[in-house]
Amino acid sequence: MRQVVRALSATRVAVVPALARALALMFAPALARALEPALARALALAFAPALAVLAVAAPADAHQIRPAVLALREVSPGRFAMHWSPPSDGTRVRDDLQPRFPDHCRRESETLLDCGERGLAGAIRFDGAAGASGGVSVDIEWFRGPRELRLASGDPPVLLVSGTPSRASFAERARLARSYAAMGVEHILSGADHLMFVAGLLLFVRSLRRLLLTITSFTVAHSVTLAASALNLVHAPRAPVELCIALSILLLAVEATRARPTWTHRAPWIVAFVFGLLHGFGFATALTEVGLPPQHVPLALASFNAGVEAGQLLAVAGLGLAYRAIVRSARAGERVQELAAFALGTASVYWCFERAAGMWEALR
Repeated sequence: MRQVVRALSATRVAVVPALARALALMFAPALARALEPALARALALAFAPALAVLAVAAPADAHQIRPAVLALREVSPGRFAMHWSPPSDGTRVRDDLQPRFPDHCRRESETLLDCGERGLAGAIRFDGAAGASGGVSVDIEWFRGPRELRLASGDPPVLLVSGTPSRASFAERARLARSYAAMGVEHILSGADHLMFVAGLLLFVRSLRRLLLTITSFTVAHSVTLAASALNLVHAPRAPVELCIALSILLLAVEATRARPTWTHRAPWIVAFVFGLLHGFGFATALTEVGLPPQHVPLALASFNAGVEAGQLLAVAGLGLAYRAIVRSARAGERVQELAAFALGTASVYWCFERAAGMWEALR
């Protein structure tokens, strides 16, 4: 083990994924045959330091390119003092990147924006930013409201602003809800680790009642930590969270190959709830990147969470339909479950080594 750690610490970042993939392919077959109590104890020992690191480690995330900054200060209702700072890659300033405000707003000068009675409500777009990395940081200080720090993302970056609650119309709030719901769907469907954990839970479900109970437990758990993290009530560093998510998938792969039923088989909803708390921090990462509008926190948070649930249900429905289409006999069902456990084990071992190596590099 010491030799592996030394090798990882001396390896260049570009080589780490290849090494992790090789280790995953080497160890994954063992998941299907050598899963004894000793391995379970080893996994428990693996989780303990990971959870300890989760409590104390610093986030291992860095951006190579500093994002552009748009600062808006509302000096009177509907009128904003503006400061625009385009990004620089160290060699040149990106003058081609410019903010474009809603149609009812007009720029009276380079430093003054007038949005009239409707106020600043609508989409702020940043033309000429195709392919820009890091997004655009937007700082809005409202005349009668809290300060708002957001990140415009996309290609090109776009930020949806709904003004203050007294000024935002129903249509503007509806657009805000749709935007955050779409982000939730996109995050869950593009997150392979989250989807694999959900797929792993399905290996322990044999009835509709158990399915509903398990998915509901996962939903309730990650909703709690998602809200707590988004509201800055708790904080969990990203890198250790990602590592522990990979370990949670590995645990499901191990449990799925056991011949005798374990507590995971008997009560998968408990596993779903416990690790759902962990996955909620992963969901919160995506939400933190774009920010929550302070005037509409409940609406944005609820919409994002609803999007996550919609994407999760789509994934479960898709997996269920695929299983029914493939499995025609009990023997075929056993084969599919063995292959699923093997796939979960391979992917999770790869992610464990890759993410642990990334943490090691960041902490050196």
